[in-house]
Amino acid sequence: MWSAPGDGCFSRPIAEPNGRSSLYDQATFAVRLPEVIMNQPIVGYHVDEHGDWVADLLCGHGQHVRHQPPMTNRPWVLTEAGRAEHLGSILNCTRCEERPRD
Repeated sequence: MWSAPGDGCFSRPIAEPNGRSSLYDQATFAVRLPEVIMNQPIVGYHVDEHGDWVADLLCGHGQHVRHQPPMTNRPWVLTEAGRAEHLGSILNCTRCEERPRD
């Protein structure tokens, strides 16, 4: 069984106690390498102080998921059902990528 050690930027698939694959196990996870994009699944949402939706990522960071056409077209973020449908979707965590590389 794999877990996400430390700050989550080294995320690996997580198996449920019954041995079945979890939602997170279905996603592509990245190990921190210079040439690899930090793909992280959405595990929840919250609203920031400005009223914008933020996706909570498995690594512990957040990323705005705004619906502001024509620049950003994400109508799914406006409804609870739409957000629930996108749980597990992969986003590139720019904060993980910004971390200094060893």
